Amino acid sequence: TLLRPNDPAASNNQGEAHQEVARILRRSLESGKLSDADQAYLVKLVAHRVGVDEATAQQRLTQVREQAK
Repeated sequence: TLLRPNDPAASNNQGEAHQEVARILRRSLESGKLSDADQAYLVKLVAHRVGVDEATAQQRLTQVREQAK
């Protein structure tokens, strides 16, 4: 989170974004929880990258987390 931009749209490198998402999700699965900051960041990132609203992005994130359990 130290170097994470406030606006996920600021990062144009898709490879880095995929790696960061993987790290965040892996860490959340290992610990059993997703921090509020990480969740908010992932929702904004998904909404921006996919072109959906934040509610839809939240639903996608929830689905992925449930499938990973």
